Amino acid sequence: MFISVPSEAVYLKCGIVSDVLEMTNPFTFQASEARYVMNYIWEPLYTFAPETFEYIPWMADGMYQLDLENKTCIVTLKKGIKWSDGRPVTADDVVFTANVILDFKIPHFYRYFEFIKSVKRVDTYTVLYTLKEMRSTFIFGTLMQPIFPKHIWEPVVEGFKGSEDPQKALLDFKPTIDMMVGDGMFIPKEWIRNDHVLSVVNSYYFARGREVKGRSKKYVVGPYVDGIYYKLYKSTDAAILALLRGKIDYIWSSIGPDKLPLIALNSSVILTKLPENSICYLSWNLRKRPFNDVRFRKALAYLIDKPYIRSKILRNMGTWLSTVVPPYDTYWYNPFTIDYGNRNEMGDKDRIMKAKEILKGAGYSWNKEGKLLYPDGTPVEPFTILTPSFNYNSVRMSISVLIKRWWEKIGLSVTLIPTSPSNIVNKVFMKREFDCWISGWRLPLFPDYLRAFFASKEDFPGGGNPEGYHNDEFDKEADLFVRTLDVSKAREVSFELQKILQDELPYVPLYVRTIVEVHSRRSIGWIEQLNGIGNRWSLAFLKIISE
Repeated sequence: MFISVPSEAVYLKCGIVSDVLEMTNPFTFQASEARYVMNYIWEPLYTFAPETFEYIPWMADGMYQLDLENKTCIVTLKKGIKWSDGRPVTADDVVFTANVILDFKIPHFYRYFEFIKSVKRVDTYTVLYTLKEMRSTFIFGTLMQPIFPKHIWEPVVEGFKGSEDPQKALLDFKPTIDMMVGDGMFIPKEWIRNDHVLSVVNSYYFARGREVKGRSKKYVVGPYVDGIYYKLYKSTDAAILALLRGKIDYIWSSIGPDKLPLIALNSSVILTKLPENSICYLSWNLRKRPFNDVRFRKALAYLIDKPYIRSKILRNMGTWLSTVVPPYDTYWYNPFTIDYGNRNEMGDKDRIMKAKEILKGAGYSWNKEGKLLYPDGTPVEPFTILTPSFNYNSVRMSISVLIKRWWEKIGLSVTLIPTSPSNIVNKVFMKREFDCWISGWRLPLFPDYLRAFFASKEDFPGGGNPEGYHNDEFDKEADLFVRTLDVSKAREVSFELQKILQDELPYVPLYVRTIVEVHSRRSIGWIEQLNGIGNRWSLAFLKIISE
């Protein structure tokens, strides 16, 4: 029952699957389901066009003016853009956002600003960036980050500057809903924890009526609905049932292959199947033994039967991975990395034999009960894997069960701990209290995450390298990658980075899925592109028709 939605309004009703939906601070990394709400409140200077992924000005008035010799860049804002409270968006907001990220070293954002010397206001609508060094991530990172309103956040930021730990104080701050002032399409009006969020159209949205070129036609930006109603469900099954009963229009989650029989024959909904630029992976705490031993990691990698995962769990709705860059990102994908036994001709016995061969060569042994022993003769301790719950992500949970079973065949004791996305962020990325975890990333087209996820400097609470991977050679190559403006040379470096990662396995890439999404027939105009229909362009163009 949607008691918060006015009957005369036309709302897109979305189902979100999780155990909690909590409003978060915009300066924190949006890893939980709250990102489906938060990501549409604030806009960037530049973005990628629908379907074609052409790099286009958005809040910026035309392309940037780059001076490579002096390492400067001028960006001019469109005039007339307003925040949702009616205040103008100016260069001061751009400068303020950049300086907060620089001064507080905000995790996730900071890697796009650490090489910037200063960001200054030239006039009301013009910003001057001065860089310490030119990086490709300036174009594909810095200029694509959201801008936040100075008049809302400056009092909060100033209040934390004198605290003992300013960064922690800012990131721990819980904003109220009236602080969700943005320049995006939708602004939250009502946020009820563990139940729903109601976002309404920003009446000042600057891009409404603007034409954006697609592959076959020009699109006129809306939005064409009055808002979005996000309803929280405890399981995918519950959300699917609500969709089939006409209570919601879309489930903001890929549908697992095991759920398809439930909906495939229903005429009231439409299924879409699209490639995803993503990765599901397993990682480990490299600060602990036995995970700090690369030979141990390789032995366990051989035990993971990825062809089986693809055929039996994914049901061929995706493919296995042997690198952290997905194959759908065709330019940057390296198809020549090490493949740890992920060939169909390797059976279960072959994998076990190979894993034991590696472990024996590293000095490991087994006791009379078949339990694995370290080279010093002490038992390998039982360990845990943090994994999504079955209700949240049945595919990953099923894979976790398989991995546990495969690893236990060589004398290990493994316990699965179902964990919500928000708790994984807390345990893994903030507290570092974990052994292994299984998770996934939706990835950008430019793979700067090769540096962000694995560089030594990202090994800090809240950083992108919670596993604690350190490799001086990798760090040098990763720095070279983001400093290389020649795209063909950057591609060569990215291939080398993928080789190093696959040789040392800070991640075990598992699979990339085909995104299977479902929406009601009354919702039309969804934009089909890499990563599915759940994107900002769909929200800009879709319409709800009467049935």
